[in-house]
Amino acid sequence: MTTTSIPVPVSKQRPRSSLLRLYLIACIYRIINALLIQTQFDPDEYWQCLEPAYCLAFSSGDGAGSTPHGCAYTWEWTRRFEDTGAMDGDNNINAWFQRALHGPLRSFLPVMPTYSLYVASKWLGLDTTWMISRGPLVLNAIVVAAPTDVATVYIARWLSAGVSGNANTKQPTSTGISTHSVEAFGRSVLELSSIEWWALFASITSWFNGYALVRTYSNSIETMLLTVGIALLAPELFGESMQDECHLRSASAVAFILGGMSVCIRFTSIAAWIPIGLLCCARKTTFRGKVFTLFALCASFGLLGIIFGTALDRLFYGFWAIPFLGSFHFNVLQGNGSLYGTHHPLWYFFAGLPAISGALLPLFLVDAGMSFVEGVCTAGHQARRDLALVIVSYVALHSLSAHKEFRFILPILPLVCVLSAHCLTHYIYCIPRVDQVSIRTSSRISAAWRRYVFAFIALVLLNYPHLLFLAGVHQAGSVRINREIVARISDIEAPGGKGQTYHPEYSIHYLMGCHSTPLYSHLHVEGVRINAGTLDCSPQCRADPDMICESDLLYSDPHSFMNSRYRERSFSPDFLVISEESLTSDVQ
Repeated sequence: MTTTSIPVPVSKQRPRSSLLRLYLIACIYRIINALLIQTQFDPDEYWQCLEPAYCLAFSSGDGAGSTPHGCAYTWEWTRRFEDTGAMDGDNNINAWFQRALHGPLRSFLPVMPTYSLYVASKWLGLDTTWMISRGPLVLNAIVVAAPTDVATVYIARWLSAGVSGNANTKQPTSTGISTHSVEAFGRSVLELSSIEWWALFASITSWFNGYALVRTYSNSIETMLLTVGIALLAPELFGESMQDECHLRSASAVAFILGGMSVCIRFTSIAAWIPIGLLCCARKTTFRGKVFTLFALCASFGLLGIIFGTALDRLFYGFWAIPFLGSFHFNVLQGNGSLYGTHHPLWYFFAGLPAISGALLPLFLVDAGMSFVEGVCTAGHQARRDLALVIVSYVALHSLSAHKEFRFILPILPLVCVLSAHCLTHYIYCIPRVDQVSIRTSSRISAAWRRYVFAFIALVLLNYPHLLFLAGVHQAGSVRINREIVARISDIEAPGGKGQTYHPEYSIHYLMGCHSTPLYSHLHVEGVRINAGTLDCSPQCRADPDMICESDLLYSDPHSFMNSRYRERSFSPDFLVISEESLTSDVQ
């Protein structure tokens, strides 16, 4: 239950226990959120996290020979440099650089939470089908989504302090300093200022946060790293200037280490971290302070984060791989990202950002715009302006890529929530001008309460209906088909199950589009080995005009494809999965 009181001053400093209580509340909400996810959004949530983690934990990596379980790495993990000759002497550095550019595109950093869960489940004998397929979602809710919610509120707390602490602005003095109390069993468990409350509410009701943030995307990890990093840098970005401009806070160092790790995961995260570093430098008033911030803080600790990520990849790949260089080479220098779809250069601005922001879009646009056009320049205005600059720079750099997806700009959604919260707070708790002070306090509170209820209901109704549809209905078949296969295998393998003989190995062929379903991570059955086959849709066949991908062959002529693939009955699999659109009327 949430109650609103008459505006009272709120201190910028709060006990850390309040953040812990907020984190526990966010965990409960995000776990429920994760359990409601029953659909597939994009194959990468499985093929770039769960499947590599499954390979590491349950097989030797190639799924062949006597390994206990199958394994499937996509081409992003197996991409290698084809060395045409020995490179030694003066060419050692060039050879290493070429191997990095032509090497894997994916880092093992975002796989680590899921891999740790799999290893722990295996050691404890808890590696059930549900734990392997659904456990990572719950874990992601705890270690990714909930920390993002808390960091969003913490950023809003500094924004609230910057606004309420200003005596010269024309901004209403109640903005950011009303209190909201979250109660449970008749006790107040959490108190938030108005901006903090609306930032939290915007974050947890955001349809795209609920749909994508809890999923096991590298974009979700990047979102958490960016939001937590900005929260750790709040004193440098939003606080008062320190007397010692060469002072180094440990939290700031950790923030840029997280930034370096984020670059290892997705090199495009520099679109946020470079502006953040420049903004930290701009806050310094002396040249010495700017140089110290740029090199001793931003560059050195960012490099430390990159070194950590590279060392981790060296451990798991077995050689020195730099995935963010491989990704840059494949997507930018070679331009192969367009093989997976292209969009207009301004697509993120007129489609991507409006879609993920949803009902928050007008609030964000108004607040971001006002931060630039208002005549005064206070700490609160500057903080809002800085957040808007980070958002614009992030979207602008991503717009340079031909291949675009909604989830690629997920990391800036928490910042949109913060700015939207400020706009909502101004709308709800605005105090009349001086010439209107004769209006009774009770009337102002009544008007604020009506606006509060309207905003609350609007955010719920404009987010949850389509979130529930997308999370529970849309593209659910891709996940349910594997549950059905596992259920049938379990029935067969159960003692006395359906009177069939023991069969410890099964083959499954997926005749569908590129990575249409999860694979081994959703087919885990104790004591049973499964061999799954999918159609080739790698960049090699997509980019070569003389080659036709297997998936394209199936869609162009299903009848001929089936005849050529299964001419001999001995090659027939135990299970054959095919989508309705893959078939035509001549296939029975």
